[in-house]
Amino acid sequence: MHYAKDLYVSPSIGSKIKKIIRNIKHGTGNRFEYLVYFNERNNRLEFMRAYYFSQNYFKDFPFEIKAVTSTYKEALEYIAGVICTNMCVSLDKAEEE
Repeated sequence: MHYAKDLYVSPSIGSKIKKIIRNIKHGTGNRFEYLVYFNERNNRLEFMRAYYFSQNYFKDFPFEIKAVTSTYKEALEYIAGVICTNMCVSLDKAEEE
């Protein structure tokens, strides 16, 4: 598991992100945040609570974390924003052709 260079952090988390990442890595703390990740198996963005990532199954899994949000709604909004952006780019390319 690794974090994207352009990691999105919800405004409610802000400067606490380093502590949250450290807690996730070491399996400590509350870990009630949501992690949005890219799943290479099915080629899509997914999200789940951070405490699931402290399980041994996920330790060596090649997930790329794209966003850290504090609520379910923020995770959905992030994914919706990515989908809308990709759709707009695809439509713009189709219009150019």
